[in-house]
Amino acid sequence: MSTVKKSLRLRGAGSGAWARMARGGLAASLAVGAMASSVAWAASPAQAAGKGPGCGLVPASVVDGVYGAHVTGPTAQTQGPVTVCSYFSSAPVITVLVRFEVNETVAMFKAGRKSFTAHKEPTVTVPHLGLMAYSSVLGSGKALTSTVVVLTGQTELLVTGTGPLAKALSLTKKVLVKL
Repeated sequence: MSTVKKSLRLRGAGSGAWARMARGGLAASLAVGAMASSVAWAASPAQAAGKGPGCGLVPASVVDGVYGAHVTGPTAQTQGPVTVCSYFSSAPVITVLVRFEVNETVAMFKAGRKSFTAHKEPTVTVPHLGLMAYSSVLGSGKALTSTVVVLTGQTELLVTGTGPLAKALSLTKKVLVKL
């Protein structure tokens, strides 16, 4: 895996499978568990103090209920304003990421959407969700990966997981009510 850059905005600033997956290209690499465990990240002072949203908002039971599989997790990784919560299941194989980024601006959000397009991950506007939102679906069948990205206030929420868009959208809505 390439060096995780200062940004870990996970939107085109990083490279390799971890960055692709966190941006939404989960189907490209389901081996993130091994890679994520090799990355040592430290919480920002605000997040260490519990001021930013975190994985406590999304217990495994909520992911289980949406995806219909018993998942392990969350495993949390934090770098500055970004926290990524990872959930995994082996039967059926399910991988879900919930990503929070605080201090997000509209310009940053729009740039993030452009990076999906730049990585050949088409997006569709999702109406009536947060200030603005979009989704992206890649692959098909068991390799289908769906992502929903929402800007609410100054927090960006990204939910990406193995399976149909309806599941990612359902989990997104469950998390949004807690933000």
